[in-house]
Amino acid sequence: TFEGKQRHNFWMMLFIASMLGVAISPNFLQLYIFWELTTICSWALISHYRNEESLRAGFKALLMTFGGGIFFAISLVIIFVKTGSFEFSALNSLSPGLRTLTYIFFLFSAWAKSAQVPFYTWLPDAMEAPTTVSMYLHAAAMVKAGVFLIARIAISSYSLSFGVGLTTAIMAIVTMLIGVYFFFFQDDLKRLLAYSTITHLAYILMGVGMGIMGSMTGLVGGLLHIINHAAAKGLLFLCVGAISY
Repeated sequence: TFEGKQRHNFWMMLFIASMLGVAISPNFLQLYIFWELTTICSWALISHYRNEESLRAGFKALLMTFGGGIFFAISLVIIFVKTGSFEFSALNSLSPGLRTLTYIFFLFSAWAKSAQVPFYTWLPDAMEAPTTVSMYLHAAAMVKAGVFLIARIAISSYSLSFGVGLTTAIMAIVTMLIGVYFFFFQDDLKRLLAYSTITHLAYILMGVGMGIMGSMTGLVGGLLHIINHAAAKGLLFLCVGAISY
């Protein structure tokens, strides 16, 4: 319906603006504001059809991603109280123990946003959204916010420990294995691509985790795959939408 198109276009334009905000934010505070805006837009777009399945999927995505956002907020408070700054580099000014704790909180936030284990279940359910929404939110943009956050921290914080890099990489491998396992039980093309997205995001996080451990090749590969995956998976979703139609 025309009303449905207007609603879809409003939330999609707001989402694109929010995502641009995430990408160009110069500090943690601005990133957090746009981060939560994308959460709200995602909920509205997943619930677009207003049937029981899409409403439930939208609410589940809202709860899980906003729950991860709470960890982001706690990290913000820790950084500001201890350093008086919201800059990305402020993480370097924290004591080693507190820096690790803050990074782990950011990691939880990123896992929820990027549908990583144990928060991965909202993304396949979010395939109730229109294909245009799946193509943009769930392949190219929204789910990239989490991996973008970790990559941004990895680039700015030269003093992260080997252990947090190892944790990031190991959890990414666990997510990959679980995502691939669920491939074999899908008879819906969009859900299949959702699990593919989960594994590719884990692949990016593995590269960034290796970068934190000292591998420049891993870090560059992870960063490059953010762009690669957005282009490739976006087109795949559009193809699947055409086939379904």
